[in-house]
Amino acid sequence: MHFTAGTDRGKETQMRVPRYTKIILPLLALFASGSLLAHKGEKHGEEEEQQPKVEVSVQEQLDSLYARINLSFATVKPILQQDCYNCHSNQTKYPWYYKIPGIKGMIDGDIKEARKHVDFSNGFPFGGHGNPLEDLQAIRDEVAEGDMPPFSYRMMHWGSTINGTQRDSLFQWIDSTMKILTGFYDEAGIPYTPPGAEHDDDEESED
Repeated sequence: MHFTAGTDRGKETQMRVPRYTKIILPLLALFASGSLLAHKGEKHGEEEEQQPKVEVSVQEQLDSLYARINLSFATVKPILQQDCYNCHSNQTKYPWYYKIPGIKGMIDGDIKEARKHVDFSNGFPFGGHGNPLEDLQAIRDEVAEGDMPPFSYRMMHWGSTINGTQRDSLFQWIDSTMKILTGFYDEAGIPYTPPGAEHDDDEESED
């Protein structure tokens, strides 16, 4: 009986083994599937990182640069509004004698000609027949030589002269803006005439 009982307990022990197996096998399967999913997730992330980035065109970058420059233009705009906008924009404040026969046609002709060269109406980049660099250089030269506003305009509009402090502020903005533009043109491979090159050519031709 003792031998038989021992044998029965052995059989009971052997019968319990499958119960542990039934618990362990699902756990192993769950662990394996979790590792596989995690691996697939990492691979998916790598694929997302490898997606090509949308490139911004040179024109879009240039438009964005112009918008930023136009914001900085607000710092010197009042100087030009005071002394230049009457002829170089659509914000003309006509004098009392504008409607006098003969005077009206002369003033209209001057304004039309002035706006062909530089037009501040819509901010930066300015309108006219030049590119942004040429416009900035022309404004700087005219102010430096005392030709902007012109003498005939100053005679009829007392106090319209750009003073030293205003001139320095205007030159600082112009120089900074030209540096920003030429830097962008160089990086983007946009051809341009270096500021002052035309004046150098004129001097050489005179020699």
